[in-house]
Amino acid sequence: MTIREISLKTGLSPATISRALKKPHLVKNHTKELIMNVINQNDRYLKVLNILVPDVSIFPASDIINHIMNYLYDEDIQVILYSSKNDLNIERKIINRINNYNQKDSVLFWFPIASKRDENFTIPMIPTIVLYHGFYLPNFNPNILSINFDKIVEMTSNLLYKGGAKRLLILIDHAENSILGNKIKNLYNSYILSYCNLLKNVDFLFFEDNNWENVFHLLNKNYENTFPFDSIISLSSSIAYGVVTFLKTKKLSIPYDVSIITFGYDLGFELMEQPISMIYPDTQKAAEHIIYMAAQLIENDNFNDSISLNLQSSLLGSERKY
Repeated sequence: MTIREISLKTGLSPATISRALKKPHLVKNHTKELIMNVINQNDRYLKVLNILVPDVSIFPASDIINHIMNYLYDEDIQVILYSSKNDLNIERKIINRINNYNQKDSVLFWFPIASKRDENFTIPMIPTIVLYHGFYLPNFNPNILSINFDKIVEMTSNLLYKGGAKRLLILIDHAENSILGNKIKNLYNSYILSYCNLLKNVDFLFFEDNNWENVFHLLNKNYENTFPFDSIISLSSSIAYGVVTFLKTKKLSIPYDVSIITFGYDLGFELMEQPISMIYPDTQKAAEHIIYMAAQLIENDNFNDSISLNLQSSLLGSERKY
């Protein structure tokens, strides 16, 4: 609070308030108590950060959570972590619980499940930051921390173009009829038609969860006899793990028979040791943005912002030989 705001609430002059704050021994006790009561009642700051994610072990949520916890280790801020376990009903119950509890000066950081929601879905009633791109709920306008999928499409397509890919399979970790699933498919179709004229065949597979075993079984079912693709883009490294497992059973080599580009790195060393191109967001910066946005939401009721995560890319292992 400013001295002027304290003056308006206490009826004391700015000079008296300034003196009480700088030289309290010169001010009467009841005057000091009046000033401190007003400050304590009106000085708002972030006290509780609720974090709701589909799975605490899946990238990028896992990394962002770790960075947030490290940043807030010595801060007087309570962090409450919720996992919806990729279940919309559980997600709804958690949001209801947060709404009912309604902690003072609390903010929700929400990484929604990749699925459509109807207009009756429960809306968070506290200030909310959403990690998503293309997320939509009627009458809900959260602060957005978005993953720039336009940039992901550009970067992955450029890697394919340089590698000379001819037959491409794109695996998307969102429901086919979801807003984001359609957006990503349209982005790839548009970019591929414009820049990747070497491609002879492009196909899409959609997955509503990140279960690598489901990916493995579906690929095994669809391509039991032969695998017609020389390149794969996976929007999730969990899905890429299922692909790697499937290719091993077919005795196909990475990257010489099939090259893989994926987003994130949540499934550890077995996947990381493969020669795979990785594209990932700067999760440390994301955590910094979330904490900053949460603090601003409490301190300034009119604060509204949208931040896009920076993306980086790296190639693990040797490049594919064409």
